[in-house]
Amino acid sequence: MNQGRGIRSATTFGLFAILMVLITGGTATADCCCPGTGSPGYWMNHPEAWPQCTICIGEVSYCKDRAIELMKAPTAGDKTCTLFQALVAAKLNVLIGNCSCCIDCTISQADTWLIDNPLKSNVRGNSCAWKCGEPLYCKLDAYNNGQLCAPSRDELEADD
Repeated sequence: MNQGRGIRSATTFGLFAILMVLITGGTATADCCCPGTGSPGYWMNHPEAWPQCTICIGEVSYCKDRAIELMKAPTAGDKTCTLFQALVAAKLNVLIGNCSCCIDCTISQADTWLIDNPLKSNVRGNSCAWKCGEPLYCKLDAYNNGQLCAPSRDELEADD
């Protein structure tokens, strides 16, 4: 599957959901067909929930098993690993149909950051590179935990 096409489809789905809320005069609630976001931990431990068997991060395509293996590996202070985990989760959250209007730009910027700072390139927390990468990570983390434009799956399950 073409990763770019999958993201565009998920983005279109999210924008359609927002448009329907505006047209109907409703509010964005968990009652829409939004499945809820999952954290990196969720995606690491639920491979059956992945909507596809590969994911493209920083212009590198990873099979699901390899991506999960990399997500589970100790980061050893390498911030590229930290951002990788958050970006994988965010892309999967979009692909399953969560609203992405608040995170599309950040996903694109994080992909670019990982092109410039490839996975396992040992970017430290006190580096100039991480000064640019950390705000991207923080926003991805907020999205993955349901604090932005899509609720978390934990929040939706608690409401059931």
